[in-house]
Amino acid sequence: MVSSEWKETRGEPSGDKLFDLIIVGAGIMGSATAYEAAKLGKKVLLFEQFDLLHCLGSSHGESCTIRATYPESYYPPMVLESFRLWESAQSAAGYRVLVPTPQLDLGPGNNLSLQFSIRNCGPNFVDARVFDSNPRLSEEFSGAFRLPEGWLAVSTPLGGVIKPTKAVAMFQSLALHHGAVIKDRTQVVSIEPRYPQSRGSNIHRRRW
Repeated sequence: MVSSEWKETRGEPSGDKLFDLIIVGAGIMGSATAYEAAKLGKKVLLFEQFDLLHCLGSSHGESCTIRATYPESYYPPMVLESFRLWESAQSAAGYRVLVPTPQLDLGPGNNLSLQFSIRNCGPNFVDARVFDSNPRLSEEFSGAFRLPEGWLAVSTPLGGVIKPTKAVAMFQSLALHHGAVIKDRTQVVSIEPRYPQSRGSNIHRRRW
């Protein structure tokens, strides 16, 4: 097990504490990680340099998207697993922060990113429908989109809209329920590896 300590640089004199996992940044990814680790019984500390639920990063607002169409082959399996984890977290919280929707990607037919995105769907069991003509696309989406000449479109059912601020709050609430410690308005000022003496590091932080 890798353990880490955090030490005060200034602020409340609370002394040294030992954690299995210290996470820097309480956005969606940091808060979700804190929840999953705490759920597994790990002693977790989550740092956020600003106020919780701030609007200074990418994990805030009313909407962001999730999709399974990526040119990189390692992304679709991760997205499929993330949908399972989203459903599990929402079930535990008792409310939804992700609204499933179809995903539609469009682009020039010779665009390599689009071509690889289409190619990666099959091996990862992502149901994809490719459109190369406007009549088929219009029938599928009630005439909302038109393809320029030489363009392709790919539609998959694995898409969705996430409410970021609500999602962050959900993961933090779940993490706290499982015993995680969350410190906001706390900057990490240094990380000192303890190798080779031990597995872990000293993390120095300060409150403001």
